[in-house]
Amino acid sequence: MQQTCLRNPQWMSVRSVVIVTAMLAGCGGGGAANTSTPPSVVTYPATGTYSWTLPVRGALTAPTMGLSFVHPGDTSIEYVIEPAAAAISDVKEVSSGTVTVGGQTLSNIKPDSLLYIVAGEVRRIPLLANGIAPATQVKKTANISACKFVVAANDYAAPDQSRYIVSTKGTDGACGTADDGQSEIVLGVSGGVSSASVLNTVLGVLHDDATLVPRGWVLGDGIFWRSPDSFMVMRVNTDPLITKVVAGNYKALVAEYNNQLTVWQVSSAPAATETKLNAAVTAGTGWKSMGYDASNFYVYRNSGAACPGATSWTVLKISIASPAATQLASGAGCIASADMGTAVLYASVLGASANTLLSMDKNAAGTPQTVKSVTASDFVGILTSASGIHQMWYVYGLSSPWIEMIDEAGTRIKLIASGFPMAVQDAATVNLNISENRKRFIYANGYSGSMAFGNSTIEVFDAASQTTTAMGTISGFGTSPVFASVSSSASDFIGGVAVPFNSGTGALDESLTKVFSLDVATADSLTATTVKH
Repeated sequence: MQQTCLRNPQWMSVRSVVIVTAMLAGCGGGGAANTSTPPSVVTYPATGTYSWTLPVRGALTAPTMGLSFVHPGDTSIEYVIEPAAAAISDVKEVSSGTVTVGGQTLSNIKPDSLLYIVAGEVRRIPLLANGIAPATQVKKTANISACKFVVAANDYAAPDQSRYIVSTKGTDGACGTADDGQSEIVLGVSGGVSSASVLNTVLGVLHDDATLVPRGWVLGDGIFWRSPDSFMVMRVNTDPLITKVVAGNYKALVAEYNNQLTVWQVSSAPAATETKLNAAVTAGTGWKSMGYDASNFYVYRNSGAACPGATSWTVLKISIASPAATQLASGAGCIASADMGTAVLYASVLGASANTLLSMDKNAAGTPQTVKSVTASDFVGILTSASGIHQMWYVYGLSSPWIEMIDEAGTRIKLIASGFPMAVQDAATVNLNISENRKRFIYANGYSGSMAFGNSTIEVFDAASQTTTAMGTISGFGTSPVFASVSSSASDFIGGVAVPFNSGTGALDESLTKVFSLDVATADSLTATTVKH
């Protein structure tokens, strides 16, 4: 795995974490099974919300994933939805919430259902308990050779009206290749899900400015608006098609085309305007998002080649109200990951002799400041919160991970020696005018080269209150190194999984898997299941 995978949010996937675990872990053996034979009569919870987790099997560097549920009403029970052999390729949580148009916020965000991809199908299962076995309520699309979710249009006020775009295998039968196609996933009442063909590649989504409902699919040459259905042409005459949405909020986006950038902005749905940005300032391809606030989008680009091959980088600020691009900073090396803080931007830069975490002012061009520098064989990155307190993570020689909670002046708030990031909890309230709304970091304290997550304590750091809560210890596996992960959701009740592995062969011991749950607001709440249904 390249170090460029160590970023937020993409790197926090189960597959990425297990690969990093394999790189850091040593050896050992032993462990104990955790499940018993279920009773013959099962009563399923009638209320409340399930959380989910992804049990794994196979090689640590290339695991296959299943799906299990846990419920706060009885945390001793694991509800098996899909075995790990099912090889789930992607998941997407569908959420409900309260939409406040005037304040441009989403609040009271809660899990509604879960979409997941297995065997080419997109499947949907409710997360709201209703007294019925959850596994019997799975709805499926036909086999559409689905690979992963690429565009999401979650309708928080009416989750059953949400839509998603998935990539699909092309004629070569492989995911992630040049001939991949797309399908639209359409939700329906009573947990329904279906698929529809996509004639033109969907690159993003725009929302209705009057209701905040996701309404327009962004295509290369225009916007397909719904309710009523109509198409607005955005590229005319000889204008090249846009090829990529680099960044976007609910009403505007930055897109790449013909080696430069442009801004599409909703004026009054179903209408939008375009502002082509300065071709010299935005020259090049491969632009990526660092985040956005109410005034600006922030993007970066590595020149010439993908990181770590690129030799220089550039960061731009793109104003939203009257779109224009301004260069904020540039430098040698390449940006492996980037995030937005409250007043600063962060870039993890790989260099020839050192890897460095830099910070730079969001609004004024200037020289970036070094937050931390490590050798070229080490790595340093950061996960940001909405509170101005962030989680810096660094690894020495890919064998010893450390975490520091820092403020934007670089002052250390908390040090966690042998700390390993696990997740950043999704926000229950979202300001649509900023890209970063999360505030709770979930990590393992006591990660070691010989035991990995084994015997470590899962802790939650609340960046807003600067308080730490210990959830409990991952134990009961003897001297075996252990892989562990937790799901990410706006709910305080979340699921997780721990499984030992043989560091010599890299094989996960599925039979000794422990599914667990925890409540991020309650100390010592980590509980392993003992019964499978």
